[in-house]
Amino acid sequence: MIYTARLLQATLLLLLAAALLPFAAAQETPQTPAGMPQSTQSAAPASDQSTPNQQPSQPAPGLKAPADRDRLNALAHKLLTAALKKNALDGDGLKPWHIKIEYSLVSTYKQWDRRLSAGGGRMMRGDGTLTASGGGSADMLNGTVEEWHAGHYQWSRVYASRADTWNGTLWRVSHIEHYELRPKNVDFAADLLNGSVTQPVVDPMYQAALAPPEAMLAISRVSPGDGQSFNCISVTNPNTPGPNGAAAWNMPTMCFDSELRLRLVSSADTAIQFMDFQPYQDRSVARTVRVLVHGQLNSEMKVTLLEDFDPATNGAFLKPTTKAVLQPYAIEEGDPPLVSVYEQGTTIPLLGDGTPFRGTVSVSAIIRKDGSVKALTPATGPLQPVLDAVSIAVSKWKYKPYLIDGQPVEVRVNISYLIDGKPFVPSYQRAGQAPGSHTP
Repeated sequence: MIYTARLLQATLLLLLAAALLPFAAAQETPQTPAGMPQSTQSAAPASDQSTPNQQPSQPAPGLKAPADRDRLNALAHKLLTAALKKNALDGDGLKPWHIKIEYSLVSTYKQWDRRLSAGGGRMMRGDGTLTASGGGSADMLNGTVEEWHAGHYQWSRVYASRADTWNGTLWRVSHIEHYELRPKNVDFAADLLNGSVTQPVVDPMYQAALAPPEAMLAISRVSPGDGQSFNCISVTNPNTPGPNGAAAWNMPTMCFDSELRLRLVSSADTAIQFMDFQPYQDRSVARTVRVLVHGQLNSEMKVTLLEDFDPATNGAFLKPTTKAVLQPYAIEEGDPPLVSVYEQGTTIPLLGDGTPFRGTVSVSAIIRKDGSVKALTPATGPLQPVLDAVSIAVSKWKYKPYLIDGQPVEVRVNISYLIDGKPFVPSYQRAGQAPGSHTP
């Protein structure tokens, strides 16, 4: 099995090198995706002291002959498929495993500040200082995550940190059953931790699923300036509908080295760098992962332990405790989209300094079995009046009941509400918007 996989990998790389020879010769200057290291000192991605190029990554220059485009497109899809088997721990064909990760993550308050700044808004701080919950600086907080994994829908994950809201335990028992245990009377930032900490390590190529078979992919050869060349895959027909009704442009540029190891994931505002690889079973796992948002370090993960796990002797780790609470279903890639049937806008209050807010507000909500919306209480903060106004409006929206195996289920989602100074338009009436999409 391992020999066959390596043979396939070698064949793909040989085909890719041959296919890119005329293409590379035609390029005067290689394209550099955002976050691609520029240093000539090391083959690893740049350290957090470097300044990544923040220009949005560009698709490889198109070849004139349709046959060449089709050939590279087919090769790119094959390369993505092979790379998924090389890089993802949360995939098929792996024996059960146990992992420990130490992480540093920008505090929730600081993330709000950066998000507001990117959207043209400002955070009111009073005396100009900000203390993160649980101690530490307002910039970075530390924590750990430990996971016991026996399959895609059989795992448990324990988060621990000085920040109160970053403590909790998750269990996945089946496709539908998901349990959670959090400290009493304290919110648990599970979505933030899963997306910013664990997913980049365990399932770094999850966004590859956003490129449907109809997506036209291009391959470009780029160099970080250290003598290596990476093969970067990007989408050239970004409006192709993908899973969940999302457009293919949601798939960022992904760059691989000569061993098919994922080295960089790059989008317009986010770059994820992978380095210090550990062979595990038939995969390559990055022991150090850095996430940069708008050129600033947002999180850094260090894998301190990765080993086999035997459910026969340690199966208790996979069983929810008696105090664990069953959670609403979380929509995954490939699931049908939510279908919105009624939306209404609201009047947005001014910020504390009298200026209007511009940007996108995300409201965490539960879509009940009948399609009605329960907007969850937003956290307090400088945007509280804005969040309250949007939450009240969203709570009056209506969706078609969401069905799993033919039965309606409660679904937890983040509903995005765009505030741009223009009259509100429901998502299902916006040009180019996928029907029922909850992200504008």
